[in-house]
Amino acid sequence: MSQKTFVLVHGAWGGSYNWFPILPGLKAAGHDVFFASNSGHGERRHLSNPNITLETHILDTVNLILHHDLQNITLVGHSYGGMIITGVWDRLRDRIHHVVYLDAFVPKDGKSLDDYAPADRKKERKRTAQENGGMVPYMVAVGGQPADPRSTAQSELTFSTPLYYKNGSLPKDTHKTYVLAIENKPSPFFQFGEKVKRDPSWNYFEIDSGHNIMLEKPDWTVSLLNSLA
Repeated sequence: MSQKTFVLVHGAWGGSYNWFPILPGLKAAGHDVFFASNSGHGERRHLSNPNITLETHILDTVNLILHHDLQNITLVGHSYGGMIITGVWDRLRDRIHHVVYLDAFVPKDGKSLDDYAPADRKKERKRTAQENGGMVPYMVAVGGQPADPRSTAQSELTFSTPLYYKNGSLPKDTHKTYVLAIENKPSPFFQFGEKVKRDPSWNYFEIDSGHNIMLEKPDWTVSLLNSLA
């Protein structure tokens, strides 16, 4: 097993702490692991404001990579993090070896997360943002499910801002993996799984898990990441 450099990007309302269950396994295998913390979340929650956009979060990870001069990266995104890693892949394509989408959005050029969300979820998110100064609280956004006390409200602009590729089509020679969590069917992520599993350029996996794969199936997640090219 060759040593890898992982950059892990969390999803909406979360933080780098979402990845803590898989850190021991990756470190034990000798990999370098970097957490990208989105502005307004986790240890950067003090930066929370309604003007944060998807581009802000893309730049958070871009600057992490550039600051540490990381190369040959396995870039992993969960859920909303798929929006982010697609933008990072576009901007730093020469540094990205493998992109991994864990039950995540895979946006086309010019598309926002809202373009892939169910209409009722999108409507509820916008209504909630209007009532909360442009911010979407976690519990409301996921239908009242109990929230991790570390979760933070997220700017509505991060969901409605389109991602525009800056360097044309994404590279065809980057390794690509998609993991679909099938326990909570249907979900917005089945549309991406259906597409990539018919594309031989992708590795495709299904896991009997809820959405937070790295929390619910940490050993499986570590095994998968260790096995990637």
